[in-house]
Amino acid sequence: MSKEKEKIDQALRSLAAERFACEHDAEQRITAFSKQQKWKWHAVDFMTQSETYPLPRAKRGRPKAGELPETAVQWCITVGDLRYEEEALLMQAQKQGLFVLATSHPESEAWNSRRVLKTYKGQAAAETRFRLLKDPVILDAIYLKQPSRVEALGVVFVMALLIYGLLEWRVRENLKQESEPLLLPGKRKSFEPTGEMLLALLKTIQVIHVTLGETRMRGLSAHVDDQVKRIIRLAGHDISIYTNTAGISGKA
Repeated sequence: MSKEKEKIDQALRSLAAERFACEHDAEQRITAFSKQQKWKWHAVDFMTQSETYPLPRAKRGRPKAGELPETAVQWCITVGDLRYEEEALLMQAQKQGLFVLATSHPESEAWNSRRVLKTYKGQAAAETRFRLLKDPVILDAIYLKQPSRVEALGVVFVMALLIYGLLEWRVRENLKQESEPLLLPGKRKSFEPTGEMLLALLKTIQVIHVTLGETRMRGLSAHVDDQVKRIIRLAGHDISIYTNTAGISGKA
């Protein structure tokens, strides 16, 4: 409705600036304007009004004492207050408030109509996530013979998808508390980065593994981008998660 109102305001300003030679012309313009506009939520009343304006003097020089300027009459369109179409709003409210849902859950306190509707509307978020797993690059061919191993791989995919979603959610939630957006490749800025973009930035981290006898050490390359460090912080960690070797032995 707000977008429609912006368009109407612009059209009405343009209409109010027009002038006509007679009242009949102004009324015809109102009729044509009303047919052109396809308003769904708003309505307005129009009126014609005459106005007198002075004509430029035909003679040069100063006017004589008591000389009155010549005038002419033109017509314009005055616009009334913009109002909502109550009937259209009521019909839309009735339409938006009616949902027909079929479910295998019997009506109960645990599964009332509100919960069924909320669960149904939540499918979009789940479908968005699983779209990643439907990518042919990921599931083009699975070289596993036993069905049990295919099922196990599916569980691994779903767990990875869960971690993917948690990373995205954590970063977005913590960004709500900050004033500066995250800087993304291509000089883009965002307070709602996708998990895919976050992983792409995290892939730029280079970890160096060093093994000396029974001791394993890990370090980072000389430069880690500040935005990458910020992502790790927004996810609830610090850069040491890449170098912490606690629990790693030479026999691992």
